[in-house]
Amino acid sequence: QQQQQQQQQQQNRPQQAQANTQRGDAKAFGGPVIQQDMNAWCEEQLRKLSGNDDMTLIHFCMSLDDPAEIRSYLREYLGSTAQVSSFATEFIKRKQSKKGGGGGGGGGGGGGCG
Repeated sequence: QQQQQQQQQQQNRPQQAQANTQRGDAKAFGGPVIQQDMNAWCEEQLRKLSGNDDMTLIHFCMSLDDPAEIRSYLREYLGSTAQVSSFATEFIKRKQSKKGGGGGGGGGGGGGCG
């Protein structure tokens, strides 16, 4: 029963914040702000997949770190199709590349002592 309650809570997470998530309010779930290019790409993909560009699910997925969990939510809310799977793969790739910040610089040389 506890597991069932946890599943119910997880399923309701995106819906609970939907009321206070507006188009520009990506931080409603505590996730990072979505870059403009990522936002535009996601809206375009959502229109193709679901017929609307409600970004609530995307904002929620941006707050998740586990790719399997992201994929699971996208499949649950958008359907279990090849198109959704492709979107999930690309979304995760783009999300991770944004998180990496475009690669870090070198570590710098060790300072000489003495």
